[in-house]
Amino acid sequence: MNKFERFGSRRETKLHPADMLKGILENQSRTVNEMLAQEGLSGELLNPDASINPEGYAELYGAETIETDRAFVREREIEFTSANNPNVQDFYRSEFGAQTEDEIIARWRENKSREKSGQMEMAITALLSQKLGADFLVVRTAARDDYHAESQVDNLILDRVTGDVVGAFDEVHEGGDGSRLKKKQEKIFKIAKRGGAEIRYGFKMENGKLARAGLTGVPVFYLGLDSTALGELIQGLGENNQEKTDVVFTMLLASLEEQRAELAESIVPGKGANAAPSEFARRLDSFGRSLARIYHR
Repeated sequence: MNKFERFGSRRETKLHPADMLKGILENQSRTVNEMLAQEGLSGELLNPDASINPEGYAELYGAETIETDRAFVREREIEFTSANNPNVQDFYRSEFGAQTEDEIIARWRENKSREKSGQMEMAITALLSQKLGADFLVVRTAARDDYHAESQVDNLILDRVTGDVVGAFDEVHEGGDGSRLKKKQEKIFKIAKRGGAEIRYGFKMENGKLARAGLTGVPVFYLGLDSTALGELIQGLGENNQEKTDVVFTMLLASLEEQRAELAESIVPGKGANAAPSEFARRLDSFGRSLARIYHR
């Protein structure tokens, strides 16, 4: 039992939930990278936070594209943080000792990971990776695909049995009147109507092995938890309490099945104005079969 599994012990109660979750993701990412290396994948697919590492895609897209995407990410993070604003720079310098724009961005990322929304993204990634096991690969998207309008998703899920990336997830912490969930519901239908998300830094199964690849027609689903459920999930992960994590996992599966059924009913080929391209419909159907297999394990 490692220190993250003993989170509920007296010695580990001082560990911030974000730090505990980072430890779990780091262990999971190391395991995935080692497994894929044994299967012949070059480079490390995942960063320690379980996000996809774009550096491994240079052979697929070329170094120039990777650099362009890196610049895009930095530009967006400058926008998010206002790191080029002198008043913001003064604040980060006095509060955190951050001297440069890059140091401000790094501090912003750290602060963000400690917020409920950041903890939720990490907790759900850890939960799904833990519960779905070797048949599935659950990762966090590269920052470019998190920020880009064509995607804006937090996670990808690959069914290693069927070889399909069957969906992408967008997490939402609902701490208020339900308006955040409503916006996510509207978002997934909007994405579906345009034929699904486009993911630059994705993957596929090729001859029984994982290969880096861009993706189109990916269905997007939201995963929402209120503060109480998120707290139970984080505690369950920290204490390695399967009973608590099973409750949240079952809740999320039920939500995914409900969303899949609604999308299948409303947005499929041959239904007029809501018709979707066949790649989206194929992935949606494949996700339904994946969910059925999970339910009957």
